Amino acid sequence: MAIYGVLRGILAALTAGLRQTFASDAARLAYLCQAHGLEAKSRGLHRRIRNVGARIHAPVDEAKLSEEGLGYDIRAVAEFIHRCEDVPVPPALLDRLPMGDYPTEQRKWAERDYIRVTVRSWSARGVVAEDAEGGELTIPLRFKLGETWELDYGYLPGLLWPFAQLNLVRPRLEVGMVLPEQIILEPDYLVNISVVAKVFQSYGTSELNLLIDRFTPQETSAPILLGNLSGMLLDRVIYAGDGAPQYVEVVRDFFRENPLGISTCEALREGATNEQFHHDAQRQLAHLREIFRRDGDAREAGVIDLERVVLEPSFICEQLGLQGRMDLIQEDMRVLMEQKSGRWDSFRAKDGQGRPYESHYVQMLLYMAVLRYGLTDLRLRNEDIASYLLYSRYPKGLLRESPATVLLQEAFEMRNRIVRQEYALARGEGLDMLCELTPERLHQRACGRLWDDFILPKVLQVLKAVQQATPAEQAYAGHAITFVAQEQLLAKVGSPKREGSGHAGVWNSSNAEKREQGNLLDGLEIERLAHGERGESREGIHDITLRIPHQDSTALPNFRLGDPVILYAYAPTDEPDPRRGMVHKGAVLEFAARSITVRLNARQRNRRLFEGERLWAIEHDMLEAGFAAQYRGICSFLEAPKERRELLLRQRPPGRDAQRQPKGDYPGFNGLIRKFVQAQDYFLLIGPPGTGKTSKGLVSILREELTDPTARVLLLAYTNRAVDEICAQLEGLKAQHGDKPFAYMRLGRHLSTAPPYRPFLMQELTAACRNRQEILELFGGIRIYTSTVTSLCGKLELFKLHSFTLAIVDEASQILEPTLLPLLSAKNGSGGCSIARFVLIGDEKQLPAVVGQTGQTSRLSSPALACLSDEPNAAEGTIDFRVSIFERLLRQEPPGSPLVHRFTQQGRMHPEVAAFPSRCFYNGQLEAIPLAHQQEALRYRYEGDDPLASLLARRRVLFFAMRNTQRMPSDKVNPAEGAAIARIAGVVHRLYQEAERPFVPDETLGVIVPYRHQIATVRRELERLGLPELMGITIDTVERYQGSQRDVMVYGFTVQQPYQLEFLFESRIRDRETGATIDRKLNVALTRAREQMVIVGNPDLLSSDPLCERLLEHVRREEGYYEWGEVGGGCEVGKMEFPTFALRITHQRSRI
Repeated sequence: MAIYGVLRGILAALTAGLRQTFASDAARLAYLCQAHGLEAKSRGLHRRIRNVGARIHAPVDEAKLSEEGLGYDIRAVAEFIHRCEDVPVPPALLDRLPMGDYPTEQRKWAERDYIRVTVRSWSARGVVAEDAEGGELTIPLRFKLGETWELDYGYLPGLLWPFAQLNLVRPRLEVGMVLPEQIILEPDYLVNISVVAKVFQSYGTSELNLLIDRFTPQETSAPILLGNLSGMLLDRVIYAGDGAPQYVEVVRDFFRENPLGISTCEALREGATNEQFHHDAQRQLAHLREIFRRDGDAREAGVIDLERVVLEPSFICEQLGLQGRMDLIQEDMRVLMEQKSGRWDSFRAKDGQGRPYESHYVQMLLYMAVLRYGLTDLRLRNEDIASYLLYSRYPKGLLRESPATVLLQEAFEMRNRIVRQEYALARGEGLDMLCELTPERLHQRACGRLWDDFILPKVLQVLKAVQQATPAEQAYAGHAITFVAQEQLLAKVGSPKREGSGHAGVWNSSNAEKREQGNLLDGLEIERLAHGERGESREGIHDITLRIPHQDSTALPNFRLGDPVILYAYAPTDEPDPRRGMVHKGAVLEFAARSITVRLNARQRNRRLFEGERLWAIEHDMLEAGFAAQYRGICSFLEAPKERRELLLRQRPPGRDAQRQPKGDYPGFNGLIRKFVQAQDYFLLIGPPGTGKTSKGLVSILREELTDPTARVLLLAYTNRAVDEICAQLEGLKAQHGDKPFAYMRLGRHLSTAPPYRPFLMQELTAACRNRQEILELFGGIRIYTSTVTSLCGKLELFKLHSFTLAIVDEASQILEPTLLPLLSAKNGSGGCSIARFVLIGDEKQLPAVVGQTGQTSRLSSPALACLSDEPNAAEGTIDFRVSIFERLLRQEPPGSPLVHRFTQQGRMHPEVAAFPSRCFYNGQLEAIPLAHQQEALRYRYEGDDPLASLLARRRVLFFAMRNTQRMPSDKVNPAEGAAIARIAGVVHRLYQEAERPFVPDETLGVIVPYRHQIATVRRELERLGLPELMGITIDTVERYQGSQRDVMVYGFTVQQPYQLEFLFESRIRDRETGATIDRKLNVALTRAREQMVIVGNPDLLSSDPLCERLLEHVRREEGYYEWGEVGGGCEVGKMEFPTFALRITHQRSRI
């Protein structure tokens, strides 16, 4: 309901300026209550507002809530605003609201599986916290449960901070104390079970092991490859059942999926080691066959039923703050197995059989805990779960493991310590932690040669890089750590700037909210199951097509092809909740109006998983690999060649050789190429909208670079769509000049690559290779590699094969600096830069990278960074990682720098369409090339008396003024504008028909609005027109439209209240040369149209902003400004129903 969204917006706004991190709305509310003394001054209001806060994410069923009941909540929110902001509550409002408290039943939290509490204080004796309703709880640090179970949480006070969140698992109330079985710190920050297990090492157990691992370069070793191959062998043995998978077939598929790792693995270069690798793998296959055959260890004793097996299921356990992926489980959750391809602990062997290493044991214990605590519907006990560690290296490697209470408690302590460490990194403590760390703190116990020969060198490598860095390098790297950690934290727990953001939104947002945000597709029924690409059952079920039930037109799923998702089942009588069972991870393969197809990450043998009376739901998944690459990139920067470090820190000027001249001839672009060839370190190409930065700029630079027969080039971009465009340009070059000079390989996934360019994917080009040597020969003949920056950061082994003379990065203004660091800092075998020089292509005046945090946390000023200041002899310098490295380097270059080239001729917009953005955003420098459509008149033929059609037929740029007075419960919905946009679209369609021009939905017409709610409103109004072609047009936000164009664009401002202007104008900057205000959102919105731009908005509101007033004045001068009521033809606003007692509270300081 609206009131709960209002409270959430208030909480976000009132805590937005604080450096403190809040993991939930409950923490924000607890902080504000304390900061404004509500508990001491008004316990009644404190209790009432906490009760309302408890309903933010689980609101009372609207059908069961009376108007009076909602009135209690509205009164509490109004009084809360009054207390916090000293804004009086209007007497007319108070007169309409009930007095006192809403009568509710006392919540019996002691009967729940767990409760969420907020920390208020702590001491050596215990922790004082409050529950969601404001009730105070005391948790002792040491106590007994039952006769023998002694729990010691003495470590906990050292991890806590005010308003931290705790889950108290299976709490019991005794003598005024709460006694939980487990205490989980910040449970919304899910930690992967494998990460917790990783801190348990034979040389010591500490969360600091994870800190070092985070910055340690990852090598593709033979044991890692063997582990991955063994996992594939296990899957194939399960698929085959009583059959026998052939090693040759499996290893061929494995090589196809891992060509880069195999070809760069140093150990496999030696013939003897390579033979040993295959010998070990074949031996593991033989062991797996033996264990899983009909009379083998796993089946003869009734351990596992292959017909009921689930491969690689995942679990989300917010209760324990854990997530994980098991290797194998039985569908009734009573048998689980975790495979290990390496050795067991032979030092503790008994009767010739080894024992598991502690880290393996911990991993199994945490999986058991997830089943026992997290799956509350099953009520499993330890004795109900048969857990096995499968050491496939050994013929009798199936080991059944028992619970270990003490070790499990230590595992949860480590989990909590990891979370405390993650929050410390996000608070800026990372550099100090690394500078103070010594190897002795990690080396807690003797472990033979492992520490001295393998672990210590890696530890010293990281510590040396950090501790011996210069002050400037330390300041830069330390702040980069803070920035990346903060972004990762927000990606997990959510940002108050964005509703439903963060992985925690999966459980913190109600299903109604997730549906509204487009983040939940539920009520799905399975339509079709498909096997692998070859269609063979031995490959298992791979693709699942689900039928989407009929949805009203307000539903707007927020899923795109290639998106990572989770898929899970639920009973028709239940609400979908991924925490209640297993989830299958995958990616969106196909998406249509009535169906969606998901490709599973793990194929399944068991068809029964997808049968029966069950419904299915799909939600977004979160991938953390990008953050891992950024952390390692920070360490790579500290180890990069000195000349590259000094370049990035502006401690030396970029090199330039003015004597060098181009080898080729590029009519119209020789000036660009001359600047490029003279740049010795980097070159910046600014490409305003429609100027051909890819088709002309990138292509010309590439052609010149390849005139050197020894050149090798990386072509990179931020999005897969841009990489597809690069591939299209390469195909054009091949058509003109032959295949050989422009042969290329693309890195990426099938799902993220447009079909025409899939044959050039690495896994496709290497599929015909019969051995490692042929793979190496193939790579050796490739001179051009294309990829997204993220994909390449996951395949840094490429730099073991090649050094590159040049990297060209398109869309560079959308790429954060820490994202590019792994590439710019990469070293080749001789210690030099893997990328000799780089070209960054972008436009700082279009939309920047998406960042979760504010400038208060992303910006650092320090005397150590004085080298980054624009002022000579400055006392300090500033770095802001929200700003792309493209924009940072651009700001460092003086006007007229020969290292910068700006395109000024554009071939997209008609001059009348380009006039305003050119004058306001590009200092009047954008000129038409001109192409044919930039010179001709509007190609409409209309002679009727419809005033709207007449205007559209003769005006290039139009603004329709709409003064909507209809009150709506959400300011993100403007039905009057939605209906007007639909009317405009219908008239454009008719004009195209009358002019006998083809109406192609994804080329002819597009609509931009700022909110998803308004997208659904426009879509509904278009449906009423009954024109199928209009249902195919793209209606989206400006962020989604960047990089696209249409013949006709319609931009609906939508906003109705002054506070919304802050959101609309949040991407503004100052022009570094003129000082003019540059609105990057507005710039993108106004530069998507080729032939015609139509704008709809409220002039009374927009004119309060100077830049928008300039836009309105421009349209008036061009005779394109009209009142909608005079030309709209009496367009009706669709009937929309809302609760009569809904309330909107507009707060002057807040963006709610």
